[in-house]
Amino acid sequence: MPVESDKILVKKKKLAERVEIFFTHPAIIPQAVLAFDFGTKKIGVAFAQKITRRAIPLATVNVQNATELWKKIQYLMDEWRPEVFLVGWPGLEGQTNLQLCTAIADYADELTNQFKRPVFMVDESFSSQAAHSWLREQDPPRRNVVISKDSIAACLILEAWYYEVEQPHRP
Repeated sequence: MPVESDKILVKKKKLAERVEIFFTHPAIIPQAVLAFDFGTKKIGVAFAQKITRRAIPLATVNVQNATELWKKIQYLMDEWRPEVFLVGWPGLEGQTNLQLCTAIADYADELTNQFKRPVFMVDESFSSQAAHSWLREQDPPRRNVVISKDSIAACLILEAWYYEVEQPHRP
């Protein structure tokens, strides 16, 4: 089993300290939430509101063109008017890509800076695999509906977060 170098461990520790603020819970559950499943090529987006706590897939946005990315997010902001953002976080354990985690942290910072809304990180473990399975199991397959694995993963992240914030805090 390969041992991580001291340099990588230091980078992971600094990144963990940087994103720690994003792992708090809001004092009051927000009325409207946009969730993002961040990838290096695409970002899946979902929306939910407090009354239903059911997420709906909204879009998959290409990351390559930063100007278009932020225009699309602005459009979604204007359309859905979220109070907070959620961003899926793969964690820094094991073989998680340090570059991906750094990009996610940068994205969360940019969301906060551009839209002046709180951002919360959510454990996204296995959300993409679960979304892929869900899409594959649709009977009949939804061939005429464009729903991406990325936007379904954002739904799963959002619904998991609602479940987590509604649980009584354990010591």
